[in-house]
Amino acid sequence: MGEIAVHLYPVGRIRRHGRSVRRPCFAGDDTWLILPAFGALTGGLNVLEEPWDPLFRNESFTAYMIGEDRIYPIPAYRLRGD
Repeated sequence: MGEIAVHLYPVGRIRRHGRSVRRPCFAGDDTWLILPAFGALTGGLNVLEEPWDPLFRNESFTAYMIGEDRIYPIPAYRLRGD
C-alpha cells in the first residue's frame, strides 16, 4: 500500500534542445506519489534536492513533468539539479 502526499511542491528540471526546462511535477515510485502545486505563487523544490532523500533514496522514481498540453514521464536519471 502506498501513500499520496501534497504540500511538498516538487519540481523537475531537464535539459532539452540546449535549454533548461523547470516545471512542476508529480513525483512517484512504488511507495509514494507526491502531487505538485498548481498555484502561481507556490514555488517548488527540485526533486533531486536533499530534503527529498528520505522519500526517494535512489534514482528509481519518475517525475511526471507538467507541460503545456500533456504530462511527460521523466525517469530520475534524466533529471538535473538546480
